[in-house]
Amino acid sequence: LRTKSREFIDFYVEYQTKKDGRRSRRIDAIATNLQTVKKQLVEANETARTDHLTGAFNRRSFDEHARKVVHDFATHHTPVSLITLDIDHFKKINDAYGHDLGDFVIQACVRLLKETFSRSSDFVARIGGEEFAVVVGHSTLEVTKQRAEEALLKIRKEVLIQDKLDIRFTVSMGIAQLQEFEARDQWVKRADEALYHSKNTGRDRITLWAPKVAAAS
Repeated sequence: LRTKSREFIDFYVEYQTKKDGRRSRRIDAIATNLQTVKKQLVEANETARTDHLTGAFNRRSFDEHARKVVHDFATHHTPVSLITLDIDHFKKINDAYGHDLGDFVIQACVRLLKETFSRSSDFVARIGGEEFAVVVGHSTLEVTKQRAEEALLKIRKEVLIQDKLDIRFTVSMGIAQLQEFEARDQWVKRADEALYHSKNTGRDRITLWAPKVAAAS
């Protein structure tokens, strides 16, 4: 009887061990599949939020982020500024060197912007062909201007070498600090008015929004 009991116990333990092993492998397989699906969802979300050429945030992401910033500002009143910018005479670059080199210039522009605006509260987006926007969180107008000047100088000094060509480019910028009770569209409009003033007064420069700038635009 003891022998039979021991055989039964050994058989049961072996059976349970195999059963637990199969269950463990099923759980591991499910966990692996879930991680794969989660990774795919994250990648799909990132693809939907970013510009395929540069890796910067796209227009949709910028619109969502700007709305959130305006909403948060109504509660916390933490200073935040917006920079809108264009690559100067970009059409001439495309016409002279082709669209591939034009894309190379756009990628370089984003890289230099990200190098300058690299804080977690900074948000760099490509909102059009050669048009970009940078939301500079936790930053007064003067501090934002200093950082914009740093980016402007860095871009001005950059020499791109492609197909034995030395390419230089510049950008024009407009800056507007978010005001109390201001809607997102109005904030963007003021930054654009400052940008247009930079473009209309020689390019390769920065303009801070002011009522006289709006009148001139």
